[in-house]
Amino acid sequence: MLKNRDLITIVIAPPKALMSFEKELTEKLHVSYSMISTEKSFKNPNGRFLLISNTCIDKAIPTLAELYKTHKLLGIVDESHNGLQNPKSNMYKQFIQIRKIFCILYFLTATSCKNNIEGMYWMITLLNPSLLGAWSNFKYNYLIINRKRITQTTRNRQKVQRTIEEIVGYKNIERLQSILNEVIIVRQKEYNLEFNYHTTHLNETETKNYLKASGGKMSEKAKDFWSVRLRDITFVVDNVSDEIDREEISNKEKLLLKVLLQNIRENKPTIIYCEYVSVLERLDYLIRAFKRDLGVSNTLIIKGGVSMSERKRIQDIIAVDKPLLITSAGGESINLQKANAIIFYDLPYDIAKIMQIIGRITRVDTEFSKQYIDIIEAFGTTDTYKRLCMEKNMKLIESLFGKMNTLPYTTYDNEQKFMSTLRRSLLWAFTKGKLITEEELQGVFNKFDDWNIDE
Repeated sequence: MLKNRDLITIVIAPPKALMSFEKELTEKLHVSYSMISTEKSFKNPNGRFLLISNTCIDKAIPTLAELYKTHKLLGIVDESHNGLQNPKSNMYKQFIQIRKIFCILYFLTATSCKNNIEGMYWMITLLNPSLLGAWSNFKYNYLIINRKRITQTTRNRQKVQRTIEEIVGYKNIERLQSILNEVIIVRQKEYNLEFNYHTTHLNETETKNYLKASGGKMSEKAKDFWSVRLRDITFVVDNVSDEIDREEISNKEKLLLKVLLQNIRENKPTIIYCEYVSVLERLDYLIRAFKRDLGVSNTLIIKGGVSMSERKRIQDIIAVDKPLLITSAGGESINLQKANAIIFYDLPYDIAKIMQIIGRITRVDTEFSKQYIDIIEAFGTTDTYKRLCMEKNMKLIESLFGKMNTLPYTTYDNEQKFMSTLRRSLLWAFTKGKLITEEELQGVFNKFDDWNIDE
Protein backbone atom coordinates (compact mmCIF):
# COMPACT_ATOMS: atom_id res chain seq x y z
CA MET A 1 0.00 0.00 0.00
CA LEU A 2 2.80 2.42 0.92
CA LYS A 3 4.60 1.81 -2.41
CA ASN A 4 1.55 2.54 -4.57
CA ARG A 5 1.53 6.34 -4.90
CA ASP A 6 -1.88 6.32 -6.60
CA LEU A 7 -3.54 4.61 -3.65
CA ILE A 8 -5.07 6.30 -0.61
CA THR A 9 -6.25 4.22 2.33
CA ILE A 10 -9.51 5.27 3.95
CA VAL A 11 -10.06 4.00 7.51
CA ILE A 12 -13.60 4.29 8.91
CA ALA A 13 -13.80 3.48 12.60
CA PRO A 14 -15.71 4.31 15.81
CA PRO A 15 -14.45 7.51 17.47
CA LYS A 16 -12.86 5.55 20.33
CA ALA A 17 -10.87 3.42 17.88
CA LEU A 18 -9.40 6.27 15.86
CA MET A 19 -6.72 6.96 18.46
CA SER A 20 -5.47 3.38 18.06
CA PHE A 21 -5.10 3.87 14.32
CA GLU A 22 -3.37 7.22 14.93
CA LYS A 23 -0.89 5.50 17.22
CA GLU A 24 -0.15 2.72 14.73
CA LEU A 25 0.36 5.16 11.84
CA THR A 26 2.55 7.46 13.91
CA GLU A 27 4.63 5.05 15.98
CA LYS A 28 4.93 2.01 13.68
CA LEU A 29 4.47 3.15 10.09
CA HIS A 30 5.74 6.71 10.66
CA VAL A 31 3.42 8.15 8.01
CA SER A 32 1.29 11.27 7.85
CA TYR A 33 -2.48 11.19 7.64
CA SER A 34 -5.61 13.32 7.48
CA MET A 35 -8.64 13.04 9.75
CA ILE A 36 -12.37 13.78 9.79
CA SER A 37 -13.99 13.29 13.19
CA THR A 38 -16.23 15.06 15.69
CA GLU A 39 -13.29 15.94 17.96
CA LYS A 40 -10.85 17.14 15.31
CA SER A 41 -10.52 17.37 11.55
CA PHE A 42 -7.42 18.26 9.57
CA LYS A 43 -5.99 17.77 6.09
CA ASN A 44 -2.38 16.78 5.44
CA PRO A 45 -1.40 17.33 1.77
CA ASN A 46 1.16 14.53 1.99
CA GLY A 47 -1.12 12.14 3.84
CA ARG A 48 -1.82 8.84 2.15
CA PHE A 49 -4.21 7.78 4.91
CA LEU A 50 -7.55 9.36 5.79
CA LEU A 51 -9.11 8.47 9.15
CA ILE A 52 -12.88 8.99 9.36
CA SER A 53 -15.12 8.59 12.38
CA ASN A 54 -18.10 6.37 11.53
CA THR A 55 -20.28 9.14 12.93
CA CYS A 56 -18.98 11.55 10.27
CA ILE A 57 -19.48 9.61 7.02
CA ASP A 58 -21.93 12.23 5.69
CA LYS A 59 -19.41 14.97 6.46
CA ALA A 60 -16.65 13.04 4.65
CA ILE A 61 -18.53 12.27 1.42
CA PRO A 62 -17.43 15.48 -0.44
CA THR A 63 -13.78 14.80 0.48
CA LEU A 64 -14.05 11.19 -0.68
CA ALA A 65 -15.62 12.31 -3.96
CA GLU A 66 -12.67 14.65 -4.62
CA LEU A 67 -10.09 11.97 -3.80
CA TYR A 68 -11.88 9.51 -6.09
CA LYS A 69 -11.23 11.80 -9.06
CA THR A 70 -7.44 11.49 -8.76
CA HIS A 71 -6.66 8.38 -6.72
CA LYS A 72 -7.59 4.77 -6.15
CA LEU A 73 -9.22 4.29 -2.75
CA LEU A 74 -8.78 1.31 -0.45
CA GLY A 75 -11.39 1.16 2.31
CA ILE A 76 -11.06 -0.37 5.79
CA VAL A 77 -14.11 -0.38 8.08
CA ASP A 78 -13.23 -1.24 11.67
CA GLU A 79 -15.82 -2.72 14.06
CA SER A 80 -17.99 -3.31 11.00
CA HIS A 81 -20.55 -5.24 13.04
CA ASN A 82 -21.58 -1.88 14.54
CA GLY A 83 -23.84 -0.36 11.92
CA LEU A 84 -23.38 -2.56 8.85
CA GLN A 85 -25.49 -5.56 9.91
CA ASN A 86 -28.76 -3.70 9.53
CA PRO A 87 -29.77 -2.32 6.10
CA LYS A 88 -32.12 0.13 7.84
CA SER A 89 -29.38 1.78 9.89
CA ASN A 90 -28.10 5.25 8.97
CA MET A 91 -24.55 4.00 8.61
CA TYR A 92 -25.61 1.27 6.18
CA LYS A 93 -27.56 3.77 4.06
CA GLN A 94 -24.62 6.18 4.07
CA PHE A 95 -22.23 3.43 3.08
CA ILE A 96 -24.34 2.46 0.09
CA GLN A 97 -23.62 5.95 -1.28
CA ILE A 98 -19.83 5.50 -1.13
CA ARG A 99 -19.46 1.76 -1.70
CA LYS A 100 -18.56 2.03 -5.40
CA ILE A 101 -15.67 4.46 -4.94
CA PHE A 102 -13.46 1.80 -3.31
CA CYS A 103 -11.34 -0.44 -5.52
CA ILE A 104 -10.66 -2.69 -2.51
CA LEU A 105 -12.76 -2.89 0.64
CA TYR A 106 -12.15 -4.67 3.96
CA PHE A 107 -14.62 -5.06 6.83
CA LEU A 108 -12.89 -5.81 10.15
CA THR A 109 -14.50 -7.39 13.19
CA ALA A 110 -12.90 -9.02 16.21
CA THR A 111 -16.27 -9.73 17.82
CA SER A 112 -17.50 -12.53 15.64
CA CYS A 113 -20.19 -13.65 18.10
CA LYS A 114 -22.08 -10.45 17.31
CA ASN A 115 -22.16 -11.40 13.65
CA ASN A 116 -25.41 -13.34 13.54
CA ILE A 117 -26.07 -14.98 10.21
CA GLU A 118 -28.61 -12.35 9.11
CA GLY A 119 -26.21 -9.53 9.98
CA MET A 120 -23.43 -11.38 8.18
CA TYR A 121 -25.64 -11.63 5.08
CA TRP A 122 -26.17 -7.87 4.94
CA MET A 123 -22.48 -7.07 5.46
CA ILE A 124 -21.40 -9.45 2.70
CA THR A 125 -24.14 -8.16 0.41
CA LEU A 126 -22.74 -4.67 0.91
CA LEU A 127 -19.30 -5.97 -0.11
CA ASN A 128 -20.59 -8.06 -3.02
CA PRO A 129 -24.32 -7.72 -3.83
CA SER A 130 -24.40 -10.76 -6.12
CA LEU A 131 -22.55 -13.27 -3.95
CA LEU A 132 -25.40 -14.45 -1.70
CA GLY A 133 -28.35 -13.35 -3.83
CA ALA A 134 -31.62 -11.89 -2.60
CA TRP A 135 -32.50 -12.23 1.09
CA SER A 136 -35.59 -14.32 0.26
CA ASN A 137 -33.46 -16.80 -1.71
CA PHE A 138 -30.81 -16.88 1.02
CA LYS A 139 -33.44 -17.75 3.64
CA TYR A 140 -34.85 -20.50 1.41
CA ASN A 141 -31.42 -22.02 0.69
CA TYR A 142 -29.70 -21.82 4.07
CA LEU A 143 -32.02 -21.03 6.96
CA ILE A 144 -34.65 -22.96 8.86
CA ILE A 145 -37.39 -20.47 9.70
CA ASN A 146 -40.12 -20.76 12.33
CA ARG A 147 -43.08 -18.47 11.68
CA LYS A 148 -45.56 -17.71 14.42
CA ARG A 149 -48.42 -15.34 15.08
CA ILE A 150 -48.17 -12.95 18.01
CA THR A 151 -50.56 -10.43 19.50
CA GLN A 152 -49.35 -6.91 20.16
CA THR A 153 -50.92 -3.89 21.80
CA THR A 154 -50.70 -0.62 19.85
CA ARG A 155 -50.30 2.82 21.38
CA ASN A 156 -54.06 3.33 21.32
CA ARG A 157 -54.41 -0.02 23.15
CA GLN A 158 -55.78 -1.96 20.22
CA LYS A 159 -54.88 -5.64 19.87
CA VAL A 160 -53.26 -6.56 16.54
CA GLN A 161 -51.81 -9.80 15.27
CA ARG A 162 -48.73 -10.13 13.11
CA THR A 163 -46.41 -12.87 11.90
CA ILE A 164 -42.81 -12.94 13.00
CA GLU A 165 -39.97 -15.11 11.75
CA GLU A 166 -37.37 -16.81 13.95
CA ILE A 167 -34.18 -18.39 12.65
CA VAL A 168 -34.11 -21.75 14.44
CA GLY A 169 -31.47 -23.57 12.42
CA TYR A 170 -29.32 -23.80 9.30
CA LYS A 171 -29.09 -26.06 6.26
CA ASN A 172 -26.68 -26.57 3.36
CA ILE A 173 -23.92 -25.26 5.64
CA GLU A 174 -21.06 -26.82 3.65
CA ARG A 175 -22.24 -25.07 0.49
CA LEU A 176 -22.57 -21.77 2.35
CA GLN A 177 -19.15 -22.26 3.93
CA SER A 178 -17.51 -22.66 0.53
CA ILE A 179 -19.10 -19.40 -0.65
CA LEU A 180 -18.03 -17.54 2.49
CA ASN A 181 -14.47 -18.76 2.10
CA GLU A 182 -14.26 -16.56 -1.01
CA VAL A 183 -14.68 -13.36 1.00
CA ILE A 184 -13.88 -14.09 4.67
CA ILE A 185 -10.26 -14.04 5.82
CA VAL A 186 -9.55 -15.24 9.34
CA ARG A 187 -6.42 -14.09 11.12
CA GLN A 188 -6.16 -14.98 14.77
CA LYS A 189 -3.66 -15.28 17.56
CA GLU A 190 -4.35 -17.91 20.21
CA TYR A 191 -4.24 -16.72 23.80
CA ASN A 192 -3.58 -18.59 27.01
CA LEU A 193 -6.46 -17.64 29.31
CA GLU A 194 -6.69 -18.79 32.91
CA PHE A 195 -10.05 -18.35 34.66
CA ASN A 196 -10.07 -18.13 38.46
CA TYR A 197 -13.26 -18.08 40.54
CA HIS A 198 -13.45 -16.39 43.94
CA THR A 199 -16.58 -16.86 46.03
CA THR A 200 -17.97 -15.30 49.18
CA HIS A 201 -21.42 -15.11 50.81
CA LEU A 202 -23.68 -12.24 51.82
CA ASN A 203 -23.96 -11.65 55.54
CA GLU A 204 -27.32 -11.60 57.34
CA THR A 205 -28.00 -7.89 56.74
CA GLU A 206 -26.94 -8.08 53.09
CA THR A 207 -29.17 -11.11 52.56
CA LYS A 208 -32.15 -9.28 54.05
CA ASN A 209 -31.56 -6.33 51.70
CA TYR A 210 -31.12 -8.66 48.71
CA LEU A 211 -34.49 -10.31 49.35
CA LYS A 212 -36.05 -6.88 49.72
CA ALA A 213 -34.57 -5.71 46.39
CA SER A 214 -35.46 -8.92 44.53
CA GLY A 215 -39.06 -8.45 45.67
CA GLY A 216 -39.15 -4.99 44.12
CA LYS A 217 -39.32 -3.18 47.48
CA MET A 218 -36.07 -1.24 47.33
CA SER A 219 -37.35 1.56 45.05
CA GLU A 220 -40.70 2.78 43.75
CA LYS A 221 -40.01 2.05 40.07
CA ALA A 222 -38.85 -1.49 40.85
CA LYS A 223 -42.45 -2.56 41.45
CA ASP A 224 -43.25 -2.17 37.75
CA PHE A 225 -39.89 -2.39 35.94
CA TRP A 226 -37.80 -5.55 36.06
CA SER A 227 -34.72 -3.70 34.78
CA VAL A 228 -34.87 -1.40 37.82
CA ARG A 229 -35.19 -4.44 40.06
CA LEU A 230 -32.11 -5.99 38.47
CA ARG A 231 -30.21 -2.77 39.07
CA ASP A 232 -31.37 -2.68 42.71
CA ILE A 233 -30.20 -6.21 43.47
CA THR A 234 -26.83 -5.46 41.86
CA PHE A 235 -26.55 -2.32 44.01
CA VAL A 236 -27.20 -4.41 47.12
CA VAL A 237 -24.63 -7.05 46.16
CA ASP A 238 -22.08 -4.33 45.30
CA ASN A 239 -22.79 -2.30 48.44
CA VAL A 240 -23.81 0.96 46.74
CA SER A 241 -27.54 1.00 47.46
CA ASP A 242 -28.87 4.17 49.14
CA GLU A 243 -30.68 1.87 51.58
CA ILE A 244 -27.40 0.47 52.92
CA ASP A 245 -24.92 1.81 55.46
CA ARG A 246 -21.81 1.78 53.30
CA GLU A 247 -19.42 2.54 56.14
CA GLU A 248 -19.01 -1.20 56.61
CA ILE A 249 -16.95 -3.05 54.01
CA SER A 250 -18.94 -5.92 52.52
CA ASN A 251 -17.69 -9.48 52.14
CA LYS A 252 -17.55 -9.04 48.37
CA GLU A 253 -15.46 -5.88 48.71
CA LYS A 254 -13.04 -7.64 51.07
CA LEU A 255 -12.68 -10.44 48.53
CA LEU A 256 -11.92 -7.97 45.73
CA LEU A 257 -9.19 -6.30 47.79
CA LYS A 258 -7.71 -9.73 48.57
CA VAL A 259 -7.63 -10.75 44.88
CA LEU A 260 -6.17 -7.39 43.83
CA LEU A 261 -3.44 -7.71 46.48
CA GLN A 262 -2.60 -11.19 45.19
CA ASN A 263 -2.36 -9.89 41.61
CA ILE A 264 -0.08 -7.05 42.66
CA ARG A 265 2.17 -9.43 44.58
CA GLU A 266 2.33 -11.68 41.51
CA ASN A 267 3.26 -8.69 39.32
CA LYS A 268 0.05 -8.70 37.26
CA PRO A 269 -1.10 -5.28 35.95
CA THR A 270 -4.85 -5.44 36.59
CA ILE A 271 -8.11 -4.10 35.15
CA ILE A 272 -11.25 -4.14 37.33
CA TYR A 273 -14.59 -4.21 35.50
CA CYS A 274 -17.84 -2.86 37.02
CA GLU A 275 -21.28 -2.53 35.46
CA TYR A 276 -22.18 0.81 37.07
CA VAL A 277 -20.29 4.06 37.62
CA SER A 278 -21.44 4.20 41.26
CA VAL A 279 -19.81 0.80 41.85
CA LEU A 280 -16.62 1.95 40.13
CA GLU A 281 -16.49 5.04 42.34
CA ARG A 282 -17.06 2.93 45.46
CA LEU A 283 -14.20 0.57 44.57
CA ASP A 284 -11.94 3.48 43.68
CA TYR A 285 -12.60 4.92 47.16
CA LEU A 286 -11.80 1.59 48.84
CA ILE A 287 -8.61 0.93 46.87
CA ARG A 288 -7.35 4.43 47.62
CA ALA A 289 -8.22 3.97 51.30
CA PHE A 290 -6.09 0.82 51.45
CA LYS A 291 -3.50 1.75 48.84
CA ARG A 292 -0.57 1.53 51.26
CA ASP A 293 -1.51 -2.01 52.30
CA LEU A 294 -2.15 -2.98 48.67
CA GLY A 295 1.00 -1.38 47.25
CA VAL A 296 -1.03 0.92 44.98
CA SER A 297 0.43 4.29 43.99
CA ASN A 298 -2.61 5.49 42.05
CA THR A 299 -5.84 4.30 40.45
CA LEU A 300 -6.78 4.86 36.80
CA ILE A 301 -10.37 5.21 35.56
CA ILE A 302 -12.09 4.89 32.18
CA LYS A 303 -15.83 5.56 32.18
CA GLY A 304 -18.28 7.50 30.05
CA GLY A 305 -17.14 11.05 29.42
CA VAL A 306 -13.40 10.33 29.58
CA SER A 307 -11.78 12.07 26.59
CA MET A 308 -9.86 10.30 23.83
CA SER A 309 -6.61 11.97 24.86
CA GLU A 310 -7.09 10.82 28.46
CA ARG A 311 -7.87 7.26 27.31
CA LYS A 312 -4.68 7.28 25.26
CA ARG A 313 -2.67 8.54 28.24
CA ILE A 314 -4.14 5.89 30.53
CA GLN A 315 -3.51 2.95 28.22
CA ASP A 316 0.17 3.95 28.09
CA ILE A 317 0.70 4.17 31.87
CA ILE A 318 -1.09 1.03 33.12
CA ALA A 319 1.20 -0.68 35.62
CA VAL A 320 1.12 -3.19 38.49
CA ASP A 321 0.78 -0.40 41.07
CA LYS A 322 -1.82 1.48 38.98
CA PRO A 323 -4.94 -0.71 38.65
CA LEU A 324 -7.43 0.46 36.02
CA LEU A 325 -11.15 0.56 36.83
CA ILE A 326 -13.48 0.49 33.82
CA THR A 327 -17.17 0.34 32.99
CA SER A 328 -18.53 -0.78 29.61
CA ALA A 329 -17.24 2.55 28.24
CA GLY A 330 -13.75 1.08 28.62
CA GLY A 331 -14.71 -2.20 26.96
CA GLU A 332 -14.64 -1.12 23.32
CA SER A 333 -12.08 0.19 20.85
CA ILE A 334 -9.19 0.55 23.27
CA ASN A 335 -5.99 -1.45 23.64
CA LEU A 336 -5.16 -2.33 27.22
CA GLN A 337 -2.47 -4.91 26.52
CA LYS A 338 -0.21 -3.44 29.20
CA ALA A 339 -2.44 -5.35 31.63
CA ASN A 340 -2.64 -9.14 31.74
CA ALA A 341 -5.36 -9.58 34.38
CA ILE A 342 -9.02 -8.63 34.48
CA ILE A 343 -11.10 -8.83 37.64
CA PHE A 344 -14.81 -9.03 36.84
CA TYR A 345 -16.29 -7.48 39.96
CA ASP A 346 -19.54 -7.65 37.99
CA LEU A 347 -20.10 -10.01 35.08
CA PRO A 348 -22.25 -8.55 32.29
CA TYR A 349 -25.41 -10.48 31.43
CA ASP A 350 -24.38 -10.36 27.76
CA ILE A 351 -21.79 -12.98 26.79
CA ALA A 352 -20.68 -10.80 23.86
CA LYS A 353 -19.82 -7.98 26.26
CA ILE A 354 -17.78 -10.36 28.42
CA MET A 355 -15.69 -11.33 25.42
CA GLN A 356 -15.39 -7.72 24.32
CA ILE A 357 -13.89 -6.83 27.71
CA ILE A 358 -11.55 -9.83 27.72
CA GLY A 359 -10.49 -8.69 24.26
CA ARG A 360 -8.98 -5.51 25.73
CA ILE A 361 -5.98 -7.48 27.08
CA THR A 362 -5.82 -10.19 24.39
CA ARG A 363 -4.13 -7.97 21.82
CA VAL A 364 -1.60 -8.88 19.15
CA ASP A 365 0.98 -6.56 20.71
CA THR A 366 0.76 -8.05 24.20
CA GLU A 367 4.09 -8.99 25.76
CA PHE A 368 2.45 -11.44 28.17
CA SER A 369 2.33 -15.17 27.48
CA LYS A 370 -0.71 -15.62 29.70
CA GLN A 371 -3.84 -13.63 30.63
CA TYR A 372 -5.77 -14.06 33.87
CA ILE A 373 -9.53 -13.67 34.29
CA ASP A 374 -10.75 -13.41 37.90
CA ILE A 375 -14.47 -13.70 38.68
CA ILE A 376 -15.73 -12.27 41.99
CA GLU A 377 -18.98 -13.89 43.14
CA ALA A 378 -21.38 -13.40 46.02
CA PHE A 379 -22.86 -16.89 45.99
CA GLY A 380 -26.59 -17.37 45.60
CA THR A 381 -27.17 -13.94 44.05
CA THR A 382 -27.26 -12.41 40.59
CA ASP A 383 -23.49 -13.02 40.56
CA THR A 384 -24.04 -16.78 40.55
CA TYR A 385 -26.69 -16.51 37.83
CA LYS A 386 -24.36 -14.55 35.54
CA ARG A 387 -21.43 -16.85 36.25
CA LEU A 388 -23.52 -19.89 35.28
CA CYS A 389 -24.66 -18.13 32.10
CA MET A 390 -21.00 -17.48 31.25
CA GLU A 391 -20.03 -21.08 31.93
CA LYS A 392 -22.88 -22.17 29.67
CA ASN A 393 -21.06 -20.31 26.88
CA MET A 394 -17.50 -21.22 27.86
CA LYS A 395 -16.99 -23.20 24.65
CA LEU A 396 -17.82 -20.05 22.75
CA ILE A 397 -15.25 -18.05 24.73
CA GLU A 398 -12.59 -20.71 24.23
CA SER A 399 -13.35 -20.82 20.50
CA LEU A 400 -13.14 -17.06 20.08
CA PHE A 401 -9.77 -16.76 21.80
CA GLY A 402 -8.43 -20.01 20.42
CA LYS A 403 -9.69 -21.81 17.34
CA MET A 404 -12.08 -19.95 15.04
CA ASN A 405 -14.20 -21.02 12.09
CA THR A 406 -15.25 -18.68 9.32
CA LEU A 407 -18.94 -19.10 10.00
CA PRO A 408 -20.13 -16.56 12.59
CA TYR A 409 -20.64 -17.79 16.11
CA THR A 410 -23.98 -17.55 17.79
CA THR A 411 -24.33 -17.95 21.53
CA TYR A 412 -25.60 -21.32 22.66
CA ASP A 413 -29.29 -21.30 23.49
CA ASN A 414 -29.86 -21.72 27.20
CA GLU A 415 -32.36 -24.42 28.05
CA GLN A 416 -35.36 -22.23 28.82
CA LYS A 417 -36.85 -24.23 31.67
CA PHE A 418 -33.46 -24.52 33.35
CA MET A 419 -32.72 -20.81 33.06
CA SER A 420 -36.22 -19.96 34.26
CA THR A 421 -35.57 -22.02 37.40
CA LEU A 422 -32.25 -20.23 37.93
CA ARG A 423 -33.89 -16.82 37.58
CA ARG A 424 -36.52 -17.67 40.18
CA SER A 425 -33.89 -19.07 42.54
CA LEU A 426 -31.13 -16.50 42.10
CA LEU A 427 -32.65 -13.26 40.84
CA TRP A 428 -36.13 -13.33 42.30
CA ALA A 429 -35.20 -15.14 45.52
CA PHE A 430 -38.03 -13.38 47.40
CA THR A 431 -40.42 -16.09 46.14
CA LYS A 432 -38.75 -18.53 48.57
CA GLY A 433 -37.77 -15.95 51.16
CA LYS A 434 -34.11 -17.02 51.23
CA LEU A 435 -31.06 -17.30 49.03
CA ILE A 436 -30.40 -20.58 47.30
CA THR A 437 -27.85 -22.87 48.95
CA GLU A 438 -25.08 -24.77 47.20
CA GLU A 439 -26.97 -28.04 47.82
CA GLU A 440 -30.17 -26.63 46.30
CA LEU A 441 -28.29 -25.32 43.29
CA GLN A 442 -26.74 -28.72 42.73
CA GLY A 443 -30.25 -30.14 42.91
CA VAL A 444 -31.27 -27.87 40.03
CA PHE A 445 -28.38 -29.26 37.98
CA ASN A 446 -29.29 -32.82 38.84
CA LYS A 447 -32.91 -32.21 37.82
CA PHE A 448 -31.82 -30.87 34.46
CA ASP A 449 -29.07 -33.41 33.81
CA ASP A 450 -29.41 -32.85 30.07
CA TRP A 451 -27.90 -29.35 30.46
CA ASN A 452 -24.90 -29.98 28.23
CA ILE A 453 -23.25 -27.44 25.99
CA ASP A 454 -21.98 -30.10 23.61
CA GLU A 455 -25.45 -31.41 22.78
